[in-house]
Amino acid sequence: MSSIDTTVAGADRRLQATGLQLETAVGIVGCLIVLVGDTQSLSLIPLVPALEKQYSLSAVAHGFPLFVASRAVLGLSAAIPLVYAILRARSRSELRTNRGVGLLTVATGAGVAVSFLISGLVIQANGSVRMVFWVMAALSVVALALAWWMLPDAPVRPSQTIDWVGAIGISAGLVCLVLAITEGNTWHWSSPAVSGLIIGGLAIFAVWAAYESRQSNPLINVRRAFTRTSTSAFLIAGVVAALGIYTNLAEVTYMEMPSVVGYGLNSTVLQCAYALCAISVAAMVSGFLCPPILTRFGPRAVMAVAGALAAADFFVVAFNHSQYWQYVVANVVWGAAFGFAYAAAYAAFLQAAKPDEAAMFSAANSVFTAALTGLGPGIFTAILTSRTIPHLPVPDPGVFRTLWLGAGYAAVAVVVFALLIRRPQFVPAEEPVDAIVGDLDPDTVLPARWRGHPGSDGPASVTAYRNRAVDPATGSSPIPSFR
Repeated sequence: MSSIDTTVAGADRRLQATGLQLETAVGIVGCLIVLVGDTQSLSLIPLVPALEKQYSLSAVAHGFPLFVASRAVLGLSAAIPLVYAILRARSRSELRTNRGVGLLTVATGAGVAVSFLISGLVIQANGSVRMVFWVMAALSVVALALAWWMLPDAPVRPSQTIDWVGAIGISAGLVCLVLAITEGNTWHWSSPAVSGLIIGGLAIFAVWAAYESRQSNPLINVRRAFTRTSTSAFLIAGVVAALGIYTNLAEVTYMEMPSVVGYGLNSTVLQCAYALCAISVAAMVSGFLCPPILTRFGPRAVMAVAGALAAADFFVVAFNHSQYWQYVVANVVWGAAFGFAYAAAYAAFLQAAKPDEAAMFSAANSVFTAALTGLGPGIFTAILTSRTIPHLPVPDPGVFRTLWLGAGYAAVAVVVFALLIRRPQFVPAEEPVDAIVGDLDPDTVLPARWRGHPGSDGPASVTAYRNRAVDPATGSSPIPSFR
């Protein structure tokens, strides 16, 4: 059940006054949200060595536990999945969906650049880790203010209850798996604790899926959302996102390693940021180029080629990562592959969703992405700490080859998942006004003087009135415009 609000909100009036379409407003705010989200997530990567020395990390935190709690709060934000959901719900063609995804991919690339540069420039200017957090807080305030000013509220208010059991269940399963992988080396992989967490996590997911399939209002409709196309796209989106964090950690750790240990580049935070920015530049370019390519060849081909390119890139880096320029070149290739694979994966599951399923599919993708990105740092830590230099608490240089080979195998998995995808049949969204009228009885929606309008077929002519519902007395439409 849903309730309908037909009043014109202040944000609607501002959009009408400026002539800005809702889709454009969603794109602008979505880009800023992605930018802020990337900044909050990735700014710390070049600061990893500093985090070990300074635990007063959040802007007002006084210890490591509070820092971890403050980072956990970031996981409560559903803004980015909602942006993709709104994009699909408003898209009336496959190309428009691809354009929106491309634009958000460009924003992701820009977010990577800003994230790393914030860290590098603040530290280079003798700032502290705490200052980086204040900059992130300022960006968040700007995003909130702009979203409040530009985005109108949804006219349709679903009244279904939240599936708290489903949310708790999937969270518990993720915690078990991530904790097992992160602590595997410390607790030993054959220990009852690690084995119990892995088995327990998988069992929780199995029970969760069975529970969700029997609910009238599930967190995720597993039967509808998990199809051959959408599930493969979810996995690819998650693997690509996880590889973004995983490879950045591997690169920064090696580059900032002091040469006194026998390897490493002894790079500064800013030098690492410059190298990592090559990823963002290539990702932004691919975001601009991908919409017509996706429309012409389909997501499957784009993801397969991008995955193969990334795999080749990582395998080369596995045996050639001792020079700064090698990372820059590799980052350009990886950035292009990331941009195309990321955009194609999102385009695939959004096109597979019907307009009214956009939020559910976006939520399902968010679950997969959260799970895989959570596993990425855990796998990185497990490999990094698997071997150390004798008598020194320093990773053996051979583990970095293992790290990059692992990234290459993950990219091969992207190719395999991509080949399983079938090109979805796109269902175009109706005009935004349908969100107001929906399936309501036309006798209650249309004034009496409109019913029986010459040339109509009586109350059944709702579609005609959606397109030209003009009050003869005033010359205006009572249905709010959301364009």
